[in-house]
Amino acid sequence: MCFRLPGTATSYLNAVLAATTNTGNFTVLYAIRQTVDLDAASGEIEFKAVGEANVHGKASGGDGTTWFQYVNWGGEASPSIARVQNTWEWYAWRGYAGPPDTLLVSRSSDDAEDTWTDWTPALSQNSFDIESIRFGDNNRGEPIGADFAAIRIWAGIRLSDAQLSAERNSITPVITSGLTLDKFGTGANLAAALAAGTGTLTAGGVVTLHADMPVAPYQNLSPGGIILPPRFNGGYSNLSGYLQ
Repeated sequence: MCFRLPGTATSYLNAVLAATTNTGNFTVLYAIRQTVDLDAASGEIEFKAVGEANVHGKASGGDGTTWFQYVNWGGEASPSIARVQNTWEWYAWRGYAGPPDTLLVSRSSDDAEDTWTDWTPALSQNSFDIESIRFGDNNRGEPIGADFAAIRIWAGIRLSDAQLSAERNSITPVITSGLTLDKFGTGANLAAALAAGTGTLTAGGVVTLHADMPVAPYQNLSPGGIILPPRFNGGYSNLSGYLQ
């Protein structure tokens, strides 16, 4: 299951962080699949300071399909990169306290053996304490039509690429130190999925639970549920465990 945002205004997921989380030293990991091209500016994620005094995030251009990262509102922004719709992909955000303070965004495909590629060189930022992290409509009329799953947030820790891969490939968190949010996206209904796991995730507008998931967390499971090393996993491509 995953959290589906249909692209309607004011539809979002909001992570309220119990522990102080500063953009100078944190990690955010999630899977996303864009399902709708709104042909308009769309918001994917924003890290908001109290009163939105400062904001980092990711949004599309007016075409709805090319995406860029930005820091400190009108600060540095990355080049835009096109996204393939209806395809799961994984993103990781990591903050580095300076000088200079920087923000690094990395991406991998939905494949347990894929490596991480940095979107661009790290962006310069003024680090700040995050009040909330919002997925979807960024409160400025820029919604997104997309599925989100396996959302995890760590405060005071920057995961390495190897640790990110271990988390991407696991149904349950591998690193629990500093873990302030773990919402995999599974449950009998939306309320159950929001409540499950660690931390507080709320939904606004139209959010539903959709019967699909990225496959990377399941690729190393045998039919009996035993975790296999990736090199023995060539025949398994999804949770069903059947040979392809």
